Amino acid sequence: MFRVSIGKPALSLSRLEKLRTGVSDVSSRLYVTNAYYLYFIALKGRPSAAELKLLRALLCLRDEKTDTKGTFEQLLVVPRLGTVSPWSSKATNIALHCNLPMVARIERGI
Repeated sequence: MFRVSIGKPALSLSRLEKLRTGVSDVSSRLYVTNAYYLYFIALKGRPSAAELKLLRALLCLRDEKTDTKGTFEQLLVVPRLGTVSPWSSKATNIALHCNLPMVARIERGI
């Protein structure tokens, strides 16, 4: 079982503005609206409601409902395919120590 969830904003306002400036230098047709952490969670089985609540709290996940008005494209920035990031190793280890044995791996992207 695999799950993708949205977390907190990935960039501070100043870093987001710096990114917007850099992108606008490349193309006037592009604009960055926001950047959020995305969590890719590989599960060994279906979590219970209590386990899912704990996992959501551990990763500070947002409500799954997102309001998207208009047409836009998304760009995902993730670790290279086939690698396990140090963040992933630590996060997966923390989840297992928090009594979430169904978590096989957690990876983070933006």
